[in-house]
Amino acid sequence: MIRPTAKTGTERSKEEQPHRRDRNRRGLVFRFYLSMLAIAAIDFCFAVIYEVPLTRFFPTAVLLVVLTLAGAYLIFRPVQKFLCDPETVPVPIPTIASLSYRCTAFIAALIGLLAIAKFVFLPGILDFDIDLLLTRNEQLWLPVLHTLYYTALIFFVMVDYEALLRLRIYTWYGVLVPAAHGRLLYRLLVAFTVTSLLPISLIVLHAMEYDTETERRILAEDIAATVLALVVTLYFITRSLLRPILALDRATSSIERNDLSVNVPVLSNDETGHLAGGFNRMVKGLRERALIRETFGRYVPERVAAAILSSEGELAPTSATATILFVDIADFTRVAQYASPDQVVDILNEYFSAVVEPIEKNNGVITQFQGDGLLAMFNLPVPDENHASSAFHAGLAIHQICSSRRFAGVALHARIGIATGRVTAGNVGSDTRLTYTVHGDAVNLAARLEQLNKELGTDLLVDEETAQRLGELAPLEFVDEVKVRGRDSGVRVYTRKRDVPGS
Repeated sequence: MIRPTAKTGTERSKEEQPHRRDRNRRGLVFRFYLSMLAIAAIDFCFAVIYEVPLTRFFPTAVLLVVLTLAGAYLIFRPVQKFLCDPETVPVPIPTIASLSYRCTAFIAALIGLLAIAKFVFLPGILDFDIDLLLTRNEQLWLPVLHTLYYTALIFFVMVDYEALLRLRIYTWYGVLVPAAHGRLLYRLLVAFTVTSLLPISLIVLHAMEYDTETERRILAEDIAATVLALVVTLYFITRSLLRPILALDRATSSIERNDLSVNVPVLSNDETGHLAGGFNRMVKGLRERALIRETFGRYVPERVAAAILSSEGELAPTSATATILFVDIADFTRVAQYASPDQVVDILNEYFSAVVEPIEKNNGVITQFQGDGLLAMFNLPVPDENHASSAFHAGLAIHQICSSRRFAGVALHARIGIATGRVTAGNVGSDTRLTYTVHGDAVNLAARLEQLNKELGTDLLVDEETAQRLGELAPLEFVDEVKVRGRDSGVRVYTRKRDVPGS
């Protein structure tokens, strides 16, 4: 009999995690409906403060709760279906992105209609004279203030919930839900209206009912001074809050334009200041990565570097039929004997800078610089269906360049060998240093063909496999069937026709 072993804390945590997540999802759904019902709870508190009789408050309160839950269910239904079955239901991104606006619009319409019902129709239904309770001004403006206050309040309640919902979805499923466009300035103005202007408006309504003109004038002066103080305060508060954020926003736009020279001045000592400091550290890291990538690309072929970076440093070995191009400078040993070391380096730098361009333009990847020679491959690691044609046209372009210019004042002539066959490309080296290279019979053959140019009096040789792939479109002529070291049978080789441009 096998006794069950005790489970480790990690194993128990893994088993409990799905159940905990289910509870959290249910709690997230419950929190939405509770957030929507916040208006009903606050309305009840106001009813207590103003000593509204229960008989007058209860009908509209029940109606508010029922209609709020019904509307909330219709709005939240796509999100609730996803939270209940995230394995099969996709994330309802449009609904989440506009959740706060939908809820605000619904509550605004609902509160507006209920305010009209409460102040216009309900008194007649309940048979009481509202004029005994409210003045004409209050009957006119209280529904408006009522609706504005609750609309602004539910907006901030749902913005907070929407942020929580986005955070949970990202944490659980790694999905970033985009946000609808908004402005912090507008939110500050709404918050100011809710906390200041609406209460002042309520005081003004009561002030209009004062018996004496002196009392009304004194209160009006106090209210005017209060409004002025609030407006001035709001102006400086918004400036102090928005300036650091706007600076960060402009810097972010620069990063989107790939301008990594930007830095954000730290304009405050609060969270926005810490955010600006973190942003600067991030940009510094991006600059360092860009420098590493640029330097990396100078020592590794650009396309290979891009493939390595996109695969997070792991470029798997690949086998494919590819065309190999080997280029060497004719009689460069003699040239180097009569040139200074600096001139030799200048010659090679100008030469390689010139010949690399047509190779890369024709989808070639240079894997090795060997003295005055270079090895390039076509169809690896970047696929190219016409790799033989690309290699041949790159060779023609190299001869055209050599015949039309000098390099550091010296005329050079290139010998080129091109061969097609099955090769393997990948990272080769030690644990601390790797190089991307290619191996195969076609590589050896291309090098042999480059050397055969000296014996056959040619400057470009291609093997029969390459010639067949080029077909009649390539201006080739048969040269000879030659014996190549490492092969038992002869190799038929071809060269470009002499009437080809650049010959």
